[in-house]
Amino acid sequence: MTTFLQRILMTITLLLPCAALMAQQPETPPATAPESTPAPATEPTPATPEEIAATTPETPAATTPEETEPPPPSTEPVPAVEPQSDVAPALEPSTEPTPAEKPTTDKKDAPADKKDDSEEAAATPEKPKRSLFVVTWNLAAPLGTTRTFIDKFSFEGVGFEYRFQIRPDISVGLLFAWNTFEQEAAGTFNYGNVAVSGKRVRLFDAMPLCASFHYNVIREGKKVVPFVGLDVGTMFTSRVADFAWWYRKKTAWHFSFAPEIGLRLTKIAVPLYASVKFNYAVKSGDMPQQTILNFNLGIAWSR
Repeated sequence: MTTFLQRILMTITLLLPCAALMAQQPETPPATAPESTPAPATEPTPATPEEIAATTPETPAATTPEETEPPPPSTEPVPAVEPQSDVAPALEPSTEPTPAEKPTTDKKDAPADKKDDSEEAAATPEKPKRSLFVVTWNLAAPLGTTRTFIDKFSFEGVGFEYRFQIRPDISVGLLFAWNTFEQEAAGTFNYGNVAVSGKRVRLFDAMPLCASFHYNVIREGKKVVPFVGLDVGTMFTSRVADFAWWYRKKTAWHFSFAPEIGLRLTKIAVPLYASVKFNYAVKSGDMPQQTILNFNLGIAWSR
């Protein structure tokens, strides 16, 4: 490579004097002559050796190939250069679903949905339950003239009642109940001036059918709802006396009323009902007044 450059420099050195000589020679414009007779061309005057020597620059001494040692060959491997392509690599299809395709059942979103549901439920007031259904087991103790006829405590009784809330603390309704008393005795019994010995059976039934009015001391929605009430209506009574060869039955309809006090347990799986009621039926015909004390236990549910 160095020898080749040296040869080029020598060639340029030889050509530079000739070029300088040609540049110093003035150009002689051709003489104008008649169109019929062209003027002969004048030859350029050759340069003298002194002029050539004055215009020739000094050339550096050429170095021989032996004076310049080539660099030692490199033993390090030349890294291969990968060809670069202008074409962009093709994008592999993505298997990840787009945001629109992602399922919306994210666990993080679940609490927000529940919160929205709770806010909506809070914004929408719950429809109040205005109907109340009551079913009771009625235990009864006879009092007054009823006890004179039969004095045995009764465990045989039932009651059904429906109430409608006209206000959160006031309700009206309809009641039907039934209690039966039965007593057997053996011995000698006096009927006026007659004494009779044997087995005697007495039966008494009381069936009130009344309108009911109740006032809740504590409004609906609490765990315990105490109340007071009053039943007003009629009562059907039946008295049976059976003694060996003698049988007697009397029935009557009475005007009756019954004050009541009790409570309801509402915030449990089975809402409970308990009350104490005093039934009084006025005299009707030859049937005397009747008095019964009821102890009622049951369930009461709202709708």
